Amino acid sequence: MTNKVILAAAVIGALSVSGSAWAGDATARMLADTCAGCHGTDGGSQGPASPSIAGLDAQYFLKSMLDYKTGARQSTIMGRIARGYTDAQLKAMADYFASKPYVVRVQKHDTDLADLGMRIHEMHCAGCHEDAGKSNTAEGPALAGQIKPYIAYSMEDFMKGHREGPSKMNLTLKSIRRTFGAEGLDALADFYASHRP
Repeated sequence: MTNKVILAAAVIGALSVSGSAWAGDATARMLADTCAGCHGTDGGSQGPASPSIAGLDAQYFLKSMLDYKTGARQSTIMGRIARGYTDAQLKAMADYFASKPYVVRVQKHDTDLADLGMRIHEMHCAGCHEDAGKSNTAEGPALAGQIKPYIAYSMEDFMKGHREGPSKMNLTLKSIRRTFGAEGLDALADFYASHRP
């Protein structure tokens, strides 16, 4: 076979992939790879503001993406991205990322703030974010080891009403800010950033 014939066969093969092919493991991996630019290989983010999505509960991932797709969850870019996938493709991605181990990002943090954050977590957050924030459930993602700026942005979004979630998130975060000031929210972010693999 000539190189031209091999190249033509490869191009035809690539072009013949249809929507029905997206259900297999290889294509779920290809779909997941489209997230790598922001969320890292297999969902283990290295970026300053994009969360790790490896190990997310499949139901949580799927609901988040469908909410982005419909506009129920505000975003800068995720809404446009989510609209580019079918519901079946999003389900395949949800299952793929759920099968990956959760990635804890090692970060710099203030140990005194992290100690205060641990106390605040125990008082206000541990009921839903169990195991010191390491649990991944359909109700919410793991917070321990998430990138600190992402935690800070997420808390701000909840307080401003830009992010739908449990109604108590908005009230809880506002209560923490009233009691501890802005330092309380910084302390929570440092506590979650203090976790190690």
